[in-house]
Amino acid sequence: MPGVDFQHSSRMEFTYLGYRSLVQRLKAANYRFISFAEANCALRNCERFALMRHDIDFDLGKAAEMAKVEKDEGILSTYFFMLRTEHYNVFSREGTLAVHEILAHGHRLGLHFDCASYPEASTAEQFAAACRQEARVLEDWFAHKVEIVSYHRPSPSVLKGDPEISYPYQNT
Repeated sequence: MPGVDFQHSSRMEFTYLGYRSLVQRLKAANYRFISFAEANCALRNCERFALMRHDIDFDLGKAAEMAKVEKDEGILSTYFFMLRTEHYNVFSREGTLAVHEILAHGHRLGLHFDCASYPEASTAEQFAAACRQEARVLEDWFAHKVEIVSYHRPSPSVLKGDPEISYPYQNT
């Protein structure tokens, strides 16, 4: 990234403090933290920006802690949640509270769509229907719009990048 000194990045700590330091360095270098929806415009205008995203694979509590760090730093991220995972349940009391906390900090809602949960879905239309269904469930439960989809364990057909696979939602 131009304007950010990553000379010592090999020593960067993968901790909340290390993450806070990274965010502060990006802010000091005049990066604007934007949503995926704003990215095309920022690219056209040759703006300096950062897209912060978190694919939540394992721990909603840790995600809520990360969201608090970002709130304290005055930045917004997109948090991608899975509906079909053995590691957490966004619909449990605890899970719902964690997601609401993240969204209350102003962060954006994304679907972390687990392609491997749909082995029978092989066409773009079948994947898109499954994405729409999961996105609507998240939107209804949390009363927030799903802004974008991120794929978890994408199949070879998904990796080809067909935008129809998540239609009408964009994917990362």
